[in-house]
Amino acid sequence: MYETLVYKKEAGLGIITLNQPNVLNALNAKAYEELYEVAELADQDDGIQVLIFHGAGRGFCAGDNITDGDLLKKRTSMGAYQYILGLQRVFNRIESIKKPVIAAIHGAACGGGLELALVCDIRIAAESARLGLPELKLGALPCIGGTQRLPRLIGTAKTKELLFTGKLLPAVEAERLGIINQVVPDGRELEEAVSMANVIKERSSLALHMAKAAVDQGRNHDLYTALEIEARNDAMLFDTADFREGMLAFSEKRPPVFRGR
Repeated sequence: MYETLVYKKEAGLGIITLNQPNVLNALNAKAYEELYEVAELADQDDGIQVLIFHGAGRGFCAGDNITDGDLLKKRTSMGAYQYILGLQRVFNRIESIKKPVIAAIHGAACGGGLELALVCDIRIAAESARLGLPELKLGALPCIGGTQRLPRLIGTAKTKELLFTGKLLPAVEAERLGIINQVVPDGRELEEAVSMANVIKERSSLALHMAKAAVDQGRNHDLYTALEIEARNDAMLFDTADFREGMLAFSEKRPPVFRGR
């Protein structure tokens, strides 16, 4: 049992619900601890093929709970630095999950809430969702990847505009910029995330792992080094039962039955 989230497994999907609706799922020290724990658990569970994050109540996640005592007592620069590295470790762990991870967003995804969404592979948002990084209004910075992951999606100029102004983006504008993959009617975000996850889980889990790794590793290298990573990852699949099943199913004109081997 968790204090700050609910983790449910069903039909090959893992659904992680941030469950502190009274504070719009703002993250405290316990929430970060449990997010790391559930990320480890889900990543190692061969019965889970796709993960989904969403929030209970009126919003996805309003960021850090700045009234949390564990956060406030880190306000010396060295204490804050060490604490921030710990928070980054949590989100880095979520980003490193081998399986596809989808964020189903409604209401607010602000500060750490947007940063959590950014470590997911795919983001589906309700029409009324709002996303942003308002930390500069508090004299602080987004410190769990906002200044680094967001410009990799939308470029430096637009990222700086959002940082400097603290503007909250409507979901449709966030989709236009490339932050959001898909905007859906309010109340349908989790349903649509599950629908997409059910399509994804029909793929070979090995191929999914290799595809995600090729994209994530390749972006940190020049094009030609990244192409070598792509070639290596594809070649590693040639010796797998899933690859042979995929080729056989194609020749026999039937859906493949992948077993993750």
